[in-house]
Amino acid sequence: MPEPTLAFELAETGGRSWLTSGWSLDAITTPERGGLGIAKDIYENDYLEVDLGGYVIQEYEGLFRGDLTPAVGVGLNVRF
Repeated sequence: MPEPTLAFELAETGGRSWLTSGWSLDAITTPERGGLGIAKDIYENDYLEVDLGGYVIQEYEGLFRGDLTPAVGVGLNVRF
């Protein structure tokens, strides 16, 4: 189920071709979970950016109890 997420780009690749540029290491967080992932810029101009990525996420409640149960997710990020 989609949910609002706050994402931070920690690092991004550069390059001359579309295939090698625009990859980023992202940290994401929601009220219930957080994680890390790799995302690729699918489209970008001065007003809009669309990224698609894969993430490993962990619920905060389980983490604070010492229960490490990561899950894998896919994210679509649109920035205006």
